[in-house]
Amino acid sequence: MGISYSVDTEDAAGLAMGRDLRVSHKDCVEICKEIKGLDLTEARRKLQAVQDEEEAVPMKTHNAGVGHRSNLDGWDAGAFPEKAAGHLDDVLHNAQGNAEEQGFEADNLVVSHIAAHKVGEIQGMKPRAFGRAGPWNTTLVDVEAVLELQEGVEHPDEREDEEEEEAEADGEADAEGEEAEEADAVEEEEAEADEDEDDQYVSQPSEPEEEDEHSDLEEHHDNR
Repeated sequence: MGISYSVDTEDAAGLAMGRDLRVSHKDCVEICKEIKGLDLTEARRKLQAVQDEEEAVPMKTHNAGVGHRSNLDGWDAGAFPEKAAGHLDDVLHNAQGNAEEQGFEADNLVVSHIAAHKVGEIQGMKPRAFGRAGPWNTTLVDVEAVLELQEGVEHPDEREDEEEEEAEADGEADAEGEEAEEADAVEEEEAEADEDEDDQYVSQPSEPEEEDEHSDLEEHHDNR
């Protein structure tokens, strides 16, 4: 059975999904609201800060009994859901790896969609006093993440096409240059051949001079 996403993934640079995660669905929902739309590097930095209890996650929906945090802007109730933040960071890490495998750079990606869906529960019982027991179920959550390129960033396939076109243009220019060099070499050889013929023509003695020499000898014999 294939994996389907709740949004269109045609323009996605990287996809990842966590299946049947044993984590709080309410915590995952609050964290997803906080990091959706952020740059990938900023989202992962924020998740790490939550795990280190340096930045709190504002709990805007499921905030019954949640304490106030002084480092939140525009909201009071906040918490540090470390387990949920760790699972979501793992999902983003996988999505980043899938995107980099296709030639994308992590600095150019944005978390366009991330959502948590409750898919079931593992039934359990918790012992109580006087031989009683109550339900103690474990929630199962699916998390889906979609990464896309930031606006204005060129797609790697387009860069490859441009590089191929530039390489073809350079190859044609080199070929034209080689042809021009060959033509110049042929012209130089022809010019040298013409000069050699001219030199040979100048170095040969003229026939009239030989006739004059023969005529002088004949006159000398006649005088004798």
